[in-house]
Amino acid sequence: MPYEVRPFVDEHSAAILAVADAAIPHDQEGNRKWLRARKQLDEQQYVRRHYIVINDVQGIVGYGAIEQQESDRRRLRLYLVVYPGYLRSGEGRALYTQLMKDAAFLNVTNLWMRYYQQDHELIHFMQERGFVQTGLTRELRLSLAKANIGQMMPILDEVASRGVIVTSLEDERQRVPNIAQRLHELYNGILDDAFAPLTLPEFVQRLNRPRIMPQGFFVARKDERLIGLSALAFIEGDPQQAMQHWTGVLPAFRRQHIATAMRLCTIDAAQRQGYQTLVTYTDHRESIMLALNEKLGFHRLFAYVTLEKTLQGSGPPTSGTLTSR
Repeated sequence: MPYEVRPFVDEHSAAILAVADAAIPHDQEGNRKWLRARKQLDEQQYVRRHYIVINDVQGIVGYGAIEQQESDRRRLRLYLVVYPGYLRSGEGRALYTQLMKDAAFLNVTNLWMRYYQQDHELIHFMQERGFVQTGLTRELRLSLAKANIGQMMPILDEVASRGVIVTSLEDERQRVPNIAQRLHELYNGILDDAFAPLTLPEFVQRLNRPRIMPQGFFVARKDERLIGLSALAFIEGDPQQAMQHWTGVLPAFRRQHIATAMRLCTIDAAQRQGYQTLVTYTDHRESIMLALNEKLGFHRLFAYVTLEKTLQGSGPPTSGTLTSR
């Protein structure tokens, strides 16, 4: 049947949501968040090329995009959402071909994508085209109405008895003028060898993003040394849910309940601000963090596979993040 790839315009949004609901019926709430995020991208600041594919029988049957989500304009995220039955037809292949043409024109070196682990057909489709799995991330959620953290609060006293103070970023900024530089050193010190460190400007850009919640950002220090951090973030367009963002402790101070103490503070902050749910994402290899989340009452929801493809040269190493989707 005849089909055509066309540039995406806002009028296509409702049809694209219907395609996403058909292709990903197991997370229709996530589909709406995904579409909101696409609408909110600032195309004056970030690179994006996106399209729909339409045929004479079904109408719009797919959406594809390559989109900048990091500071590196040559490393883009790829989205491919196709109505069931059309991924391996001409429609799905045409969308993919168009995106790869745009990637070549933009001199992109790396493409990456993240999809639900149960979406076997899409994962196989991308692997056949040279994408390789580089990660598996689990989504966990905590019902803040049901969270009872009072019985765990003595952990804060236990940690304090060993000279470790958990304080808010707002308080620490008043106490220490060069806090951004110190947090940058802490952040890179927490990352493991699988991730590339961030430069100071890259870190400051992330720290100053509007989604970072200042009143939900906590740091741990021993004497004058920063040794851990944990932060909350807003979820765009969602007043009911907050995201547990960065959490990490320097290697020498791990397994001392410091991460637990900071996480108790972020949960308390989210409850005080009236959120109903706290969402977090954890790499499947981080068994300690998974165990901590479940101890705090989080339950597992979805798992996401990360796929990547190098287009030119070796490309830069992946920039690290302490939690991500």
